[in-house]
Amino acid sequence: MPYGNGIIGMLYPPACYAARLWIRFSAAVMWLLAIIAVSSPAVWASQEPVIDRIKITTQRGKLPSEVRGATNFLYGRTFSSETSGQLIASVQKILTSQGYQAAKVRVTPQIRGNKVTLRVAISLGTVCRIQSVKASFALPKGLPNPVGKPCSRRTKSKYFSALGTSYKKNNYIENTFEKATYQFATKGASADIIIVGKPGPQIFYEFALTGHPQPKKLKKIVGKLRRDIQPALVNPNFVAEKAGEILLKAGYYSTFAQPTVSRNNQRKTFRYELKVSEQIQLEYVRVLGVKAISQQQLTKLFTPKNLLGIKKRLAIHRLPDTIQILLSQYQQKGYFDVKIRKPEITKIPGSNRHFATITVSEGLPYIFHELHFTNPSSSDEYLKATFELQKGDPLDESLIKEFSQKISMFYGNMGYLNNEVEISLSKKLRKNRFLTKIHVKVQRGERYTVKSISISGLNKTRREVVERQLQIAPQDTYSPEKMDLTYDRLKNLGLFKSIRFENSDLGGDQNKDLAISVQLEELDHGLITFGPEYNLLTGYQYSVGASYNNLFGKGHKIFARVRIDEDRNQQIFDTKTIFASHLSLRYIYPYIAGLPVDFSLYGSRRVSAPSFWRYSSLLRQELSYHLPTKYKTKAVAYTKQSSSREVGTQDQRTYFLANQDSLIFASGLELIVDRRNNTFRPTSGNFTKITYEKAFYAALFNTKYDRWSLTTEFVKSFTPKTAVLLDLRFTKFWNIDVREVPAGFNTLPAAELLQAGGPDYVKGFDRLLGPYLMYSSEGQASTVQDILGGTDRLVANLKLRMLMNHQLATNLFYDLGNTFLSSPTIQTYQERFDQVVERDQKKPAIYDNYPLDREDYVRPIQLWKKLYSSAGISFDYLTPIGNISLSLSHPLYQPSRPSCRVAEGESTCLDRRKASHPIWKRTKLDLTIAAQF
Repeated sequence: MPYGNGIIGMLYPPACYAARLWIRFSAAVMWLLAIIAVSSPAVWASQEPVIDRIKITTQRGKLPSEVRGATNFLYGRTFSSETSGQLIASVQKILTSQGYQAAKVRVTPQIRGNKVTLRVAISLGTVCRIQSVKASFALPKGLPNPVGKPCSRRTKSKYFSALGTSYKKNNYIENTFEKATYQFATKGASADIIIVGKPGPQIFYEFALTGHPQPKKLKKIVGKLRRDIQPALVNPNFVAEKAGEILLKAGYYSTFAQPTVSRNNQRKTFRYELKVSEQIQLEYVRVLGVKAISQQQLTKLFTPKNLLGIKKRLAIHRLPDTIQILLSQYQQKGYFDVKIRKPEITKIPGSNRHFATITVSEGLPYIFHELHFTNPSSSDEYLKATFELQKGDPLDESLIKEFSQKISMFYGNMGYLNNEVEISLSKKLRKNRFLTKIHVKVQRGERYTVKSISISGLNKTRREVVERQLQIAPQDTYSPEKMDLTYDRLKNLGLFKSIRFENSDLGGDQNKDLAISVQLEELDHGLITFGPEYNLLTGYQYSVGASYNNLFGKGHKIFARVRIDEDRNQQIFDTKTIFASHLSLRYIYPYIAGLPVDFSLYGSRRVSAPSFWRYSSLLRQELSYHLPTKYKTKAVAYTKQSSSREVGTQDQRTYFLANQDSLIFASGLELIVDRRNNTFRPTSGNFTKITYEKAFYAALFNTKYDRWSLTTEFVKSFTPKTAVLLDLRFTKFWNIDVREVPAGFNTLPAAELLQAGGPDYVKGFDRLLGPYLMYSSEGQASTVQDILGGTDRLVANLKLRMLMNHQLATNLFYDLGNTFLSSPTIQTYQERFDQVVERDQKKPAIYDNYPLDREDYVRPIQLWKKLYSSAGISFDYLTPIGNISLSLSHPLYQPSRPSCRVAEGESTCLDRRKASHPIWKRTKLDLTIAAQF
């Protein structure tokens, strides 16, 4: 290596020099700000004693971690005689809830000038233990045994919850369990759990179907009714409606009468008699009385779409939902008086098919004419401008409701809470339509001002980490919007398991005073990831990573990762196995000198051998700023320095490897918009990242280029447990040049070329998926195929995620991708081949280079033929120690040229799918395990 071994060799010397300058500059700035802050007259102006420190000492036992978090709200508060009482009460309450019934707390203040240290002495005493559970009935078997556990609130509530769940699972729906209480023995050393309430009768449902002969299919439906409705709530109408839905899905209309109820000891039975029609198979639907909706819209609404050329039948159970859609279309057009009768089902003569007749009474449309505020204020004109309807537009009920919410939110962000917005309509008949005037009456609630903000629950995290995320301060007008923004910013820190706000009304003369309590629960701040991955063709990959996201309690983050890949059957090593290694280290420093800017430093060292030895190192520094917008937007500016060397055979260096080391100095900008509701398992929203990077000649750096990339993700949920995720990624290099090299050798370094395979892109294919060079090598009988990679890459990933439960998720995925060399780069390679190939030699040829043109993006079939594709299934299992991910992927399609033919038993083109292998051997298995510590 040109720069030595170890960390010093990894970080290129100019980068190390720049890093040292940055550290010195940052330290100087921070010292200067500290001197200014300390010398400021405002620091010395306050003479009131302020709580500066809280020291806790414990006797007879280990102090629960919640106690220290519960004292944080006192930091920075003015000390008074009431403060000690508040502190004692808060600590005593926590200790009692943890089972320390005999605990004693004593507070001694020490005043130094205007700073106060509170010394808290705690004597925990004996921990209360549970000795039995008492109830007036026989407790079920299988409940967790609480005997011997502490008399804590958590133990009691956990047992009571398990009790109620056990009875409900066995259909004791009408239980009267009220609460579980403690009955303490002498001196609070032991206690009994007392269960208050009764289990109630066990509920059963029985169903009898009448009105139609009962074939075998109906008997199966009865069985389904008993299975699906057995655990339902005791609500006769709800149970009957659920039964009606099941019958309707099977094609039967039903009516029901109130159930008969019988009781035998602890068994209570509800018997339902449902009168069932004959089975209905719809052929078509007639809609009468429609004028405002076009016939084309009706046909589209009531005609099922064909799937893969197979004609679908109309389903009777979908008819109510379709009618509801029709009703909403009318309401959007202003037809508020529309009425749609229940469908009439008629049997087609001489057939077992039916048709449905739907009769619509449209009424007259409501047209928006005027917006009027009954109690005028200075904000009326602004609010009118936010109303989306214009004069003459059909009245849309959804827009009226949305406008009401906007008004309430507007006054809420001005500090007025409990606002009441009343909207009424007045109409005049004009030319077969109602001209409508909207009357808005706003009754503002009382205005609230923030009096104080307290923070509790911090054990390792420092207060300033939370305080700088608060978007509201004492003496500010209370704003729900700012509180929502505060919640998002605290959540984005990734330090807290739960975040809750509690507001206390303190009263007041003119404006109401509000005390805000920020209650936090910290996460485990460390994470270690480990796991083997296995590819049936190339072998094992091993990776170990560790991170800690709260260094010094300031939210600093550090990440380290080591990866070793096993690659079998390397071309330059015959059939031997070699190991490729990758080491990376990242450090993030949030909030520099009081400014909301994050600084991060990333370094990596890689050694790999795809078909030649490759050494590369990278140092990247970046500054990121969260833009103050409604959306989760971040701007990042960064610089990076990298060095790489490729070592291969003489032919490889001649044909496509650089003749000298590649040294890159680049700077870039990133814009990130993340509107997903969750980063781990999002169910809605979208993510977009746009990057532009420019490498240029500086000092000893010899490579330049321009690069831009686009990454997007769209998430849509169809049910609470089913979501579709679509990822699109595109990257492009251009203006590539290397100085002081001959024409044809100024190509992008191999370490920078783009590959499209592996678990992060097109799964099921090897990581090195891209254009390759084929040439005849001296001393070898066969031709050599060396992977190049591309300057442009497009990858699309489609995934259907199904949550089996809160821990297990099953994913069906389909991947598409391609990487190719741009036309200028191909021309550069051709210039090189012209220089280095003798006359009697055959020129090297570049294969699997399928450039994407503009026409491809408007012709999906043509685009698909140029992309590699794979599909598979994966499982994510969330355990108490972390996430386990297992995926099975199989390559489906690879592009090929007409010239690729099998001749004389040997393929002239590289088979990326290994089609000659059995199907099971082409499948790729990946396993990853993450654990917290």
